Amino acid sequence: MAAETPLYGAKSRKKLLRPTQRLHNSGGRFEDVTASAGRALQIIEASRGAAFGDVDNDGDTDVLVGNGAGPTELLLNNVGSRNHWLGLRLVTPPTFLKAISEGTEPTAADKTTVDRQIADGLIKVWVYNSQNSTPDVKRITDAARKRGIPVTTITETLVPASASFQDWQSRQLQALAAALAQARGR
Repeated sequence: MAAETPLYGAKSRKKLLRPTQRLHNSGGRFEDVTASAGRALQIIEASRGAAFGDVDNDGDTDVLVGNGAGPTELLLNNVGSRNHWLGLRLVTPPTFLKAISEGTEPTAADKTTVDRQIADGLIKVWVYNSQNSTPDVKRITDAARKRGIPVTTITETLVPASASFQDWQSRQLQALAAALAQARGR
């Protein structure tokens, strides 16, 4: 990641009503710069996730935040593209991810697709949620490791429980950055 990469962290679904954070990568240490990000990030919600894309076709990355009991928020980036965003391409079938996150059984076709993607090296980094792991996910995670695919582990709640929200999120983002660097051979 670039030395000045801004990152956006949505709150965990299990730690409700937490302020949204914007973290700035300053030499490998993430600093909370939420206060300078404007009123949009001062709203306290129970956010469940974020999606990134160029919603308004102006060439920069915007953020769509899904909130549990509140409205979905669209944060338009009117600053312009400075090429400091982290972009990831999701190749795992969305229906596989939905089944795992909802605690249901993925289809045989989705399992086969993910197995093939790992065997063929199409997955460059495997992101593993250790707090939402099923026997299928453990099997696939082991297969990714055996194939030499970098695996990064995330959690939905503070680990350790005594960690600050910022430190917990920073560690997860740094682990993802390290896995991405490993996947690129850097």
